[in-house]
Amino acid sequence: MIQLALNAALFVPFGFLVPVLWRELRSWGTVTGAGFLTSLLIECIQLFAFRATDVDDLIMNTLGAFVGYVLAWIFLHGYWKKTQFGRPSMGPGLAVTMLVCLAVMIVIRMPVSAWIYSLF
Repeated sequence: MIQLALNAALFVPFGFLVPVLWRELRSWGTVTGAGFLTSLLIECIQLFAFRATDVDDLIMNTLGAFVGYVLAWIFLHGYWKKTQFGRPSMGPGLAVTMLVCLAVMIVIRMPVSAWIYSLF
């Protein structure tokens, strides 16, 4: 259970930051699909790194991206309607966004892990 919760928690920043930073990616389906594809890429890379892969990781990472999107929508949806925040084209900036999300996931991994382990 703890591992499943951690997988979901680590993709919440991804689901939150992608629609906040990119106006074109503000639909739940797009963010959830991007979370799924990113998680699938990670699982495929793990095959070549001789690490275990699991479909549960894929499902929970996708769920975490969806939860992040829901949180962004709850807190920022009204602001999205009023402003034109975001860049007009995705280009290389999307790769930078993905790297920022990955960096946030790496930074919060240990504190989130400790917090979830303390719950159980």
